[in-house]
Amino acid sequence: VYNEETGTVTQTQCLASSEDAIHFEKHPANPVISIQQLPEGFSPSDFRDPRVFERNGSYFLVVGSEDESGAGAVLLYKSVDLKNWEFVNVLQKSDGTIGRKTWECPDLFELGGKDILIFSPQHMKPRGYAYHNLHASVYEVGQLDTARGLFEGGEPQPLDYGFDFYAPQVLVDASGRRIMTAWMDMWQSPMPTASLDHYWAGAMILPRELNLRDGKLSFSPVREIERYRGRVFALRQQMLLGQHILPVEGDCFELEAVFNFYSGSKARLPKQAKDEDDFNRTLSLGIMLRVGNDEHTTVKLDKDHHKGEGVLTLDRTHSGAGPGGIRQAPVCLKEGRLKLRIFVDKSSVEVFINDGETVMTARIYPQQASRGIVLFSDGVCELEALNKWDLMREDE
Repeated sequence: VYNEETGTVTQTQCLASSEDAIHFEKHPANPVISIQQLPEGFSPSDFRDPRVFERNGSYFLVVGSEDESGAGAVLLYKSVDLKNWEFVNVLQKSDGTIGRKTWECPDLFELGGKDILIFSPQHMKPRGYAYHNLHASVYEVGQLDTARGLFEGGEPQPLDYGFDFYAPQVLVDASGRRIMTAWMDMWQSPMPTASLDHYWAGAMILPRELNLRDGKLSFSPVREIERYRGRVFALRQQMLLGQHILPVEGDCFELEAVFNFYSGSKARLPKQAKDEDDFNRTLSLGIMLRVGNDEHTTVKLDKDHHKGEGVLTLDRTHSGAGPGGIRQAPVCLKEGRLKLRIFVDKSSVEVFINDGETVMTARIYPQQASRGIVLFSDGVCELEALNKWDLMREDE
C-alpha cells in the first residue's frame, strides 16, 4: 500500500482464490498477514514474495524481509487453513556477510532427503568467482525444524555464475520433478530493451530440473526442450589446434560438445602441430558464438595443467549492444574432459557445464547477421563429439 502523504510503502500478504487460474476472487479479510504480525524491528516496507508449502499436515509460508539495520532475512509463518496465519520465527537472518538488503523471493522445498532453502540477497559482496552481480541468488542445503522455526543449513552456494539470473522459484510437476525458473535479468541492469524503443522487456531462463548430487544442486534443462530440436550438424573425434570455423551458424540453437585435453598418440596430431609443446599442453579451449561484424560471445576454459581443474569464462565484452564484461566459474575436469551444453536464443546464452554441475546465464544483443560459430584451442585437444541442433518453433 502506497501512502501519498508520507511517500512510504507498506507491504502485507493477501489471499486470492480461483477455480480456473484465470478468474480470481480476493479474500474479504485481506490482508491475511498484516504488518502487526511482523516481528519487532522488521521493516513494514520490505515484507514480500510469499511462498507457501505443506509439511506434516500444516501449511507454512516463507517471506522475504529485512530488519531496521538493513540485514536481510526469511520469516516463517504457519496456518491450518491458509487464511489464519501465525508468526513462527525468523527462519534465517544475514550475519552481515550475505547481502546488505532484503532477501527476496525465498523458497523452501525437499529434495533428496534434504531441505533446500533458496533466496535472493541484494547487494551481495563477491566471494572468489561467485556473486559479481549487483544482486545474487543462493541456495543452502540443510534441515528445517518446523517446531522451532529454524533452518539449519550450510554455506550459501550460487545458483548461477553468469550475469543475468535472479528471483528463482521451484515447482514440482506431476512426476515429482523439482523444476526451477528464474528471471533472466535483475534489478538495475542496463539492458537495451529497457528503453521505450522496444516493445518488450525481460526474459525467463529455460526450465531447469534440480537434483541433489554429493550435497550440491545440479541443473539440467527439462527433457521436453528436446522436442524443439530441428536440423542437426555433428562432428566426431576432431583434433583441434588453433581456430576451427564450423560450416554451420545460427542465432537460435542448442550445442553440445565434449572436449578431451589430448594425451593420446602423436600420429593423430593435426598438421599444424609443430612440436611436443603443442602435443603436451592444452592451456585453453572454447567456443565463440554469434560471430560476425566484429562481434562474438566467448565460452572459454583455462586449464591448470597439473591439478586437473580449470576456470570457465563467459565473456560478452564484444557481444554487441548492452552491458559487457566477464563472469567466471571453477570447473573440475574429470579424466581431462569438459562437457558443455549451450543454448543460444536471439538475445540469450545459457551454458550448462559438466552435466549441470554449474550454469552460467547471460543476455546478449549482437546484430542479426552475427551468426557464426568458431571452436578454438591453444595447444592440441580432441573434440570427442559435437552436436548442433537448430531450435524450431512448435508450428515449424
